[in-house]
Amino acid sequence: TPGEARWVRAVCTNPGCLWKGLRERFFRLYDSAVDEFAACLARPCQKFHKGPACGNKTRRKRHLKGVNAMDHALDRPSDRPPPSAPLRGLEDAFHAMVARSRAEPAPGLAERLDRLARLRAVVADNEERFRQAISADFGHRCAVETTIAETMMVFSEIRHATKHLKSWMAPQRVSTALQFLPARNRLMPQPLGVVGIIAPWNYPLQLTLAPAIGALAAGNRVLIKPSELTPHFAGLLKETVGQRFDATELLVTG
Repeated sequence: TPGEARWVRAVCTNPGCLWKGLRERFFRLYDSAVDEFAACLARPCQKFHKGPACGNKTRRKRHLKGVNAMDHALDRPSDRPPPSAPLRGLEDAFHAMVARSRAEPAPGLAERLDRLARLRAVVADNEERFRQAISADFGHRCAVETTIAETMMVFSEIRHATKHLKSWMAPQRVSTALQFLPARNRLMPQPLGVVGIIAPWNYPLQLTLAPAIGALAAGNRVLIKPSELTPHFAGLLKETVGQRFDATELLVTG
């Protein structure tokens, strides 16, 4: 419409003169959306009185009431039983990983390559044992299938990550907008901290270690939960990983 065309042209050519009006429109829309959202969330546990149709203070007050009501609901003690001993051990291991990741600097290239090399040694030194464990979990599985679909895939992933890790870690140049010149921008890859992997059962070795390779290459600490449907494989993986990795680097649960 003509009105919309004038508004778009004004915003593009001289937004400063319309900033005040646009800001008021934005906050009116924002307050109404927050009001409806908070009312929907807090309706089961909080009763609200209707306020003036155009009262911004009333809407903010109702929004805060809804937030406070949800906060109080989250603070109430739940009826869930206390965690079991294995679950408490898992939580302790996770918090230990998080604490180490926050306290120590991000691992460098040499440390990441060492972790990948140790993970490759876990598979290479126990390749036949992994084939037997997977076959026992499946009742029977062809050794050739395990070698091609799992072992060789893991070796290929490790080789690829080792080859390209230095370039992945390098800072990347990012173009700078005109208004920020002469500043310069850089994209600095950094690890997230702790990565959890819940593995499926159908290709346990590949689908467990492939994501772990990426997480270790990125400098993260990894917590792996194998499938309960492959107990022989899970026990062997926990044993072999524990021999070469510290519990705050890579840990297999179960």
